[in-house]
Amino acid sequence: MDECFGEPISVYTDDDALEDGIIAEPFPNRFPKFFFTIGVYSAIESVQDDRTFEQRAIPLIMDAVMIVKANPDDYLWTDGLEGNVTGKMVWIGGNSSGGLTLMFPEER
Repeated sequence: MDECFGEPISVYTDDDALEDGIIAEPFPNRFPKFFFTIGVYSAIESVQDDRTFEQRAIPLIMDAVMIVKANPDDYLWTDGLEGNVTGKMVWIGGNSSGGLTLMFPEER
């Protein structure tokens, strides 16, 4: 792309977004480079039940991984994560760190 447009004026990295609090990496040792937007993170955290955050979040992560494994050529997966712990549609997107980011459609 640099050949067409030249060098970017600015680059906003996953590290920048983590530092700014736009995304969270809830399980860096278990699922490195797997991020939630702060909206998804907050929605999982706000669920009122007897489960821990980990018990709510891990099934969502595992569902996302299975969708990506079944469709490895897609960059953004926009279906398959309805009926999850957040109560809303969740999208799965590849991130610049080589992992995945879970987000609400309005956060794209």
